[in-house]
Amino acid sequence: EYQDAAVLQIAGEKLDLPLMPPPTRQALEQKIAKYRQGWAEAQAVGNALQARVQKAMLAWAEATLAGTLQGASLPAC
Repeated sequence: EYQDAAVLQIAGEKLDLPLMPPPTRQALEQKIAKYRQGWAEAQAVGNALQARVQKAMLAWAEATLAGTLQGASLPAC
């Protein structure tokens, strides 16, 4: 049924959640290797969605490692 106006209501709540500490350099290096391999495997079988996920995780791990090595703040997730 057509109406000239509609009533819209929204609700929200702010949550303050603690941040987890960043992974160690060794853990990040392992994750980078794992995500590179997963990206290559997904591309090899033509799984575009999985390739995009692995590439995004690889980018996060590389940026996090670079930031921790430089003492910078962590990238947003």
